[in-house]
Amino acid sequence: MAEPEFPDFKMSDKAPYELPPPRPLTEFLMKGIKQEEMMYGYVFTSRFIKYALEYMAQKIGEETPKDIENLDQLTEYIISKSDKYPTPYAMIPYAQAKTENELQGHTGAGTTMETMALSKDAAKGSNIEGKNMNMDDIILKLSQFLTAMKYSPKEWGYRINRDGSVDFAIPKCFFRDGCRMAYNENLLKRRDGKMRCGLTHFICGYFKLATGYVWDYDFLEHYESHCTVRCSIRYH
Repeated sequence: MAEPEFPDFKMSDKAPYELPPPRPLTEFLMKGIKQEEMMYGYVFTSRFIKYALEYMAQKIGEETPKDIENLDQLTEYIISKSDKYPTPYAMIPYAQAKTENELQGHTGAGTTMETMALSKDAAKGSNIEGKNMNMDDIILKLSQFLTAMKYSPKEWGYRINRDGSVDFAIPKCFFRDGCRMAYNENLLKRRDGKMRCGLTHFICGYFKLATGYVWDYDFLEHYESHCTVRCSIRYH
């Protein structure tokens, strides 16, 4: 299959790796999952671990341990299997969406808590300031932070539209396995009926901290050779 082309998008500099190394990205994401654990308690954690292990068992074709009881143990286990499954962090959006659907009937509130915690880390790490509306500058700082921390895709692009919205194109998202499985199980609907993307939710949280405005997003294309999403300021 030919590589997708995005002639209208400004492409990021390519990261010096094909995939983010398993440990830094998994540990970063688990910081957000621990925020949900604080919100829901161990009922969330136990189910999240269950679905994460079921996902991993399917991907690596072997039984998973029965004695994993907390998120730190889960983190170490899935990282240890990255030789068999190079994107072990893809299990996080799947297990998270499945758990949230069981606990609240849809995905959304828990994801918001998780991604805002991660957005604050990114905002602090990239030294952004509120009320900055230079979107090129904001996106450049975000890209530099994600690449330096080894959280970024190999390459991604963006375009700023006349109405101020921002479209993102991700040719090869490393979460695609988990998101596609969650989508096929009808787990990605948010309360407003829109579809969930944890990565874009994180970006919108970052934009809020940078600009002072609340942002939301809509999918344009998803889960084939690439994903494209549109982020817009929410005025009501």
